[in-house]
Amino acid sequence: MTESADYCFHQAHELDDHAWQTLLATLDSDEETRLDTLKYADRAWSNRQQLVGRREKSVYEVVAAADGERYVAMIAGRPAEGFVAILGRVKEAKGNGLGEKLLDHFVKLAQQHGARRLRTRLDPRESGLEKRKALARQYGFMPCETAPGDLIMSIDEVDADTR
Repeated sequence: MTESADYCFHQAHELDDHAWQTLLATLDSDEETRLDTLKYADRAWSNRQQLVGRREKSVYEVVAAADGERYVAMIAGRPAEGFVAILGRVKEAKGNGLGEKLLDHFVKLAQQHGARRLRTRLDPRESGLEKRKALARQYGFMPCETAPGDLIMSIDEVDADTR
């Protein structure tokens, strides 16, 4: 567990099952934060048992941010590939820099796995799209020339000061 001024961050092996399921249900209960309408080739990141049970073999990692006893945000992806699959926050956790803090944690995981860049694809739903684009640009993501729709950014230690 890692702490910041307002949040504690937990990786998959540290997650409380009930709090994790509550976060996913809360995100799914709001039209703007719903996860169930998003298309993923693999939703293994959403099943904590699968993540923890195959910890050494799992390609996915999850980091959840806790505000006291409950999780209010999460990021999931494949750190070794530098791929961010999803970042979700409950409404009351938006607008306070938590998205950037979660991305910072994921960058560290990806760097530990030897990744040199991050790749992601934004949720295309209209609701909140401009905010997602602005967060991605602010964080340093740029359109990928070889994969339309994907965004990339360097996380090389050498390039870290350019963000």
